[in-house]
Amino acid sequence: MKQVAVASGKEGVGKTTLVASFSAIQHAIIVDCDVDAPNLHIILKPDIDKKIAYEGMEIAQIDDGMQSAIKMKCEGYATCQLVCPVNAISMHKRKSGYIFAGKTRFGKFVYGLLIPEEASGKLVSQARRLAEEFIIIDAPPGIGCPVIASIGNTDLVVVVAEPSMAAIHDMKRILGIVEHFGIKAVVVINKYDINEEMTKEI
Repeated sequence: MKQVAVASGKEGVGKTTLVASFSAIQHAIIVDCDVDAPNLHIILKPDIDKKIAYEGMEIAQIDDGMQSAIKMKCEGYATCQLVCPVNAISMHKRKSGYIFAGKTRFGKFVYGLLIPEEASGKLVSQARRLAEEFIIIDAPPGIGCPVIASIGNTDLVVVVAEPSMAAIHDMKRILGIVEHFGIKAVVVINKYDINEEMTKEI
């Protein structure tokens, strides 16, 4: 199975548009891993046939009768359950988002949508697991946890950049992450003709 991730150091450089174009010319399963703000489905208009609840971080539940005695804020690490002297706390999974799977006119499509209260890397990994065969991944912008979950163990990362100082700076950051994981990378320069000197620098 081949996997290609399309990434960028910043948003708004044309990454999702490039993935949509790839989907039209290359038979592949398309996975939108920008689970915090997915938008590839807006372009590709998939027919969704599967909606899977994502259960992420656990939350503590205090036994009835002990609610007033125990005041706490759960961070999901289960420490409270371990240290409770009366065993009044139990951990329970909670629904933190969804994974959607379906088809577009170009083929299979998967994307995730996270309820904005949880780290997104785990949901990205689950969305990738649903896909098989040749995969093209629309990674979220930046260099954070969901980006690492999107590009890890891929065969190639296509970095999209624009010829501007800010875009070059952010391109170097994402290339540093890709190099750290030992993944082959290529750069696509979107709007290359708006600043040909910067294009030459890239």
